[in-house]
Amino acid sequence: MKVSKLIARSLASSIGVGSSEQLLGRSGYRVLGLFLKSAISLAVILFIYQRFVSAERQLSVMAFLSGIQLNGSAVILAFAAGLFMALNWSMEVVKWKYLVSSQFELTWKRAAKGVLSGITFGLFTPNRVGEFFGRVLTLGDGQRIKGALLSMVNGIAQTVATLTFGVMGIVLFLFQFGPESLGWIPTIILQATVLLTLCLALILYYRIDLFSELLLRIPRLKKFSEQVQVFASLPNPLLSKIYLLSIVRFATFIVQYLIVFRALMPAQGMLEVLSASILTLFSITLLPFVPVPDLLLRESFALGYFELYQFDPVGVSIVVFVVWGINVALPSVIGAITLFTFRFFKTKK
Repeated sequence: MKVSKLIARSLASSIGVGSSEQLLGRSGYRVLGLFLKSAISLAVILFIYQRFVSAERQLSVMAFLSGIQLNGSAVILAFAAGLFMALNWSMEVVKWKYLVSSQFELTWKRAAKGVLSGITFGLFTPNRVGEFFGRVLTLGDGQRIKGALLSMVNGIAQTVATLTFGVMGIVLFLFQFGPESLGWIPTIILQATVLLTLCLALILYYRIDLFSELLLRIPRLKKFSEQVQVFASLPNPLLSKIYLLSIVRFATFIVQYLIVFRALMPAQGMLEVLSASILTLFSITLLPFVPVPDLLLRESFALGYFELYQFDPVGVSIVVFVVWGINVALPSVIGAITLFTFRFFKTKK
């Protein structure tokens, strides 16, 4: 009996198998991870399905879309909208890769998986603030705190890019409606104020190293000094690269709106669509913690701005929904599938 036990232990040791408790622990974590991935994926599908059902009930989306004349131009516009969706999130992958690679190694594959899973987690949160959680899941245990902070930097860069376009939209909006409603002098003062706000935001962005100093003043965070110093370690050329990529990403999103409006509401002026679309996205960015679904927030702002240009509110709501479906719902499903390709829990062998 002792000999058989000795042989079993030697065999287990030779093939790298631990004790039965360790095996049970690893199996338990695998089962728990699979359950969580399945639950998240099911929740994504149900959430998107509920949105489609709600949109169909309130807006008769299918009836509206069936009235659109299908021709070569419409097919090209549909393909272009999908292409810009891929370009939009590709820019996000590039940004994430550059940021994380400044601290530790990250492959393009892991960067793409992180962004896709982040889209899935962000689906349920206001202003998609849950995206960082999905991204850090693809990082190693010792990298996740820095990854979360780098995700914050990425979000700040995208916010400043949105502010850049938002200021342009406000200046254009005031130029169109300000003189008649407010007079020229108040209009110019407001335009100058928003431009100065943009300048201040850019200055603070390039002094993001101050975040390290501010956070280290909190006693409980001093033990994370190495991770918090990540803000101070980012050089200005890298910050400029992330900011410019954020500009490109926002531009692709605006182009998506122009494409979908062109396909579904071709009679509308593109300048008015551009102005109202920028202001809608800008306003959403200013209210990041409103506890309502992102689609409802986006639709409510869109209706407010587009009604100023006398757009059909039902058509605007359908356009917003279609853009959401292309740019958020579809990538969220892909991200839910991506969740099954990596582990939630890191277990010792």
